[in-house]
Amino acid sequence: MKPAQLPAPGEWLVHGVRLDATRRPVLLAESRGHFVEWPLTGRQLGFRVSSPERWCLGHRDTDGNRIACPDTATVITGQRCARCEAADPYRWMHIVHRSAFLGPHLRAQVMQPHWLYVASFGPRLHKVGTAVQGRQWTRVAEQGALLAGYLAVADDGIEVRRLEDLVSARTALGQVVRPAAKSAALVAGATPESTRAGHDRLITEARALLRAETTAAVIDEQWIADPDPAPMLAGHILHAYPYSLAEGAHGFEIICVLGSSALVRLQGDEDDTFVVDLTHLTGRRIVTASIATTAPAVQNGLF
Repeated sequence: MKPAQLPAPGEWLVHGVRLDATRRPVLLAESRGHFVEWPLTGRQLGFRVSSPERWCLGHRDTDGNRIACPDTATVITGQRCARCEAADPYRWMHIVHRSAFLGPHLRAQVMQPHWLYVASFGPRLHKVGTAVQGRQWTRVAEQGALLAGYLAVADDGIEVRRLEDLVSARTALGQVVRPAAKSAALVAGATPESTRAGHDRLITEARALLRAETTAAVIDEQWIADPDPAPMLAGHILHAYPYSLAEGAHGFEIICVLGSSALVRLQGDEDDTFVVDLTHLTGRRIVTASIATTAPAVQNGLF
């Protein structure tokens, strides 16, 4: 998939933020079955939201390639229409350990080594998760973790999800942290250092549980962020982006991206940085344009 200069002209369906092959954050977008990746860091992103609806993101074929929705359907919940949901051979991936049936393509994906990890996004935002071998670094990075570490390597995706369920049932680690909570934590001042105590305590508890009650290959390996989020966050006065990405026109300069949270500057304000949760663009149709959002009046902390 070829990177595109930003902004690309025309109307695009946003599929979300991901890391490209060089580990750069990019915005994946599609127009008439043509997919592009827009590099984000250091770029100006300007656009108008075309309509209030959210649109189906299509599905993957048996080779893992993205296929645009043939019906150009809208969705109310989730990210896919019923037709695309049924066509996706990987739709049962997250519940394979509770399923009696594995299709051949899902089996090929599942029956590979998988990693179990703990990722932390703020002092009270921690989760346990899984990643297939080869994507264990990227999986954590794309979620915007401030800190993370690996608990175990399992023989396959079924075993690792059983370990994940055990850890989430017996510790304070859930399996989901919402993107909005991650962005809010950054606005509230979350840093790797402020997150470390809770992260270290929970990952130690999880490893002890696995050693005591399973035969899993427990490991003690730290995930190394690249780039380090600490200097990315240092020196910024952070505010929540005050406008809804579900409608209207928007434009901002992207300083850096943590997961799907973009730190941006707005026109007329060189002192403040705003945190934009880009997941609100997923499933939206946008028309790129030369637009700059004017910064609102903000009141910083008084001393």
